[in-house]
Amino acid sequence: MSKRMNRVNDDLPTQEKIRVTFEFSPEALIRLDALKLATQATTRAEIVRNSLRVYEWLVNQALAGNVIIVNDKDEKTVSQFKAGLLLGMPEMEGVLQPA
Repeated sequence: MSKRMNRVNDDLPTQEKIRVTFEFSPEALIRLDALKLATQATTRAEIVRNSLRVYEWLVNQALAGNVIIVNDKDEKTVSQFKAGLLLGMPEMEGVLQPA
């Protein structure tokens, strides 16, 4: 396993990075690269790190029993649902109707 030291910024201590290898199906790699292009990320690893942040947020919302509300550009609610629904948590299933 390869290890590197990386300075995140001057305010934070040096953090150790550990190389991790993932295997992707061809279809998943296409999706990963599409996200890289859409978000203008510089690396595939950046997409994985950002995805981890979003997934962590979603899990925290689900565990708290929170509802996610999706508004369109005019701030009209187009969807709302329990966060657990996206994680396949049966006890949290049940889509709510738009307000």
